[in-house]
Amino acid sequence: RITYPDKMASNGIIHRIEKVLMPPVGTIVDVLTKDGSFNTLLAAASAAGLVEALKDGPITLMAPTDDAFNRLGNETVAKLLQNPTLLGDVLKYHILHGTLYSRGMHSGSFHTLEENDRLRIYESFFGTVLVDGHRVTQPDISATNGVVHKVNYVLIPHSLSTQIKNL
Repeated sequence: RITYPDKMASNGIIHRIEKVLMPPVGTIVDVLTKDGSFNTLLAAASAAGLVEALKDGPITLMAPTDDAFNRLGNETVAKLLQNPTLLGDVLKYHILHGTLYSRGMHSGSFHTLEENDRLRIYESFFGTVLVDGHRVTQPDISATNGVVHKVNYVLIPHSLSTQIKNL
């Protein structure tokens, strides 16, 4: 966060920030593993064959936590894990092309790896970011191949909502 912007210098402009910027350590998969609250997401990515997609980049991942998967219910999660194609389509909806930090987000719809739907992002006047109506609980977790934003819900593409409800 910038604490003192636009200090003019003879060779440019200086912005004071609140802490030292550290380079990211590890891929998105490494970040998810280290965090400890994404075990279900990692298992789902493995079941759907998407672990390599999370190692490529640059990408932005709207990462549902274990609590987010728990909200779906154990039975629904178990059935999704048994259907890798449907599970893959749901997970691809959480992945955007390119690196998009919260400060650069603007309200609109964005292409995801799930080609049939677009993710809707809304930035409130107060800076809160909502993804398909659900709050980003921890934005801007940097990785060497992109950025992770924690979300508190599993995002379901509109085109798959009926299929998911009927599981």
